[in-house]
Amino acid sequence: MKATLLPALGLSLLLSTVSRSSAESFASWSAKAEKAEKKHDTLSALEAYTNALRLWKKGDGKKPKAKLLAARAALYASSGSPEPALKDFSDAVRLDDKSAPIFYNRGRLELDMGRTSDAVTDFYKAAKLNLGYKEAYFYRGLAYERQGDVKFAREDYKTACRLGLKQACSAGARAKAQEAQAARPAPDAFEAASPPEPVKRSSAEVKKPRRKRAYKLDWQACLDALAACTDGGGAFGDCVKQAPVCEASTAKGCCPHDCVKKFNELVDQGTRAAEEGGQSEASAFREVFGETPSCAKP
Repeated sequence: MKATLLPALGLSLLLSTVSRSSAESFASWSAKAEKAEKKHDTLSALEAYTNALRLWKKGDGKKPKAKLLAARAALYASSGSPEPALKDFSDAVRLDDKSAPIFYNRGRLELDMGRTSDAVTDFYKAAKLNLGYKEAYFYRGLAYERQGDVKFAREDYKTACRLGLKQACSAGARAKAQEAQAARPAPDAFEAASPPEPVKRSSAEVKKPRRKRAYKLDWQACLDALAACTDGGGAFGDCVKQAPVCEASTAKGCCPHDCVKKFNELVDQGTRAAEEGGQSEASAFREVFGETPSCAKP
């Protein structure tokens, strides 16, 4: 009798061990966290997300980990813990720098924390990844307005309105949004970390000239052409790319190659230094094309 019971007992223990092992995994804790969130059980969800991240392995993939970090960050933020939320969003960005919602959500948090320049940079990156991201344009407008950059704010509001965000079309609604943003964000202020449907971008690019030639610069015409483009809803970087380069073209409104190059360099530096508050595309545009700099001299 003992000979028949022992194998059965051993099989039972083995099955129990396998069951506990499969339950203690990244995927299982992720599922538990999602269920807890649906029940609005914040503490249980945070615990489950933490356990899932602790058990994460390379085989589970970087993007799923980034998604969980972003989800935990949103819970931290909505619970009044901005610093750990910011760390989780930043860790998520390092794992997945192609997710527009992660940049957008980090920007929302930074705006709430008073880190306006950082918020502008993240909203810019979200909009660059998805040109149809109307919320990113809207909140970048709010950030610009806080900085006193009324023209840039107006351009972003116009873009968000054109994309269908009614809140951006009304001055009264924008004022209410500014007041609401000053308060702690609600739990539903943050989006899921799966990227929205991307919008195809124009492939038009400025060709760099092989050699410089003498040209007559009309700096004001360059500025007017860029202003017309941005006033029409174009992004700063796209408008600069579309501008003809004076060294290679005699088209009216052409801009100096050195200025275009300087703008691109500032944007690239800002992208690389984003974690340290790098320069945004808008601030690079303002620095290079705000007034006649040395790069505008033929």
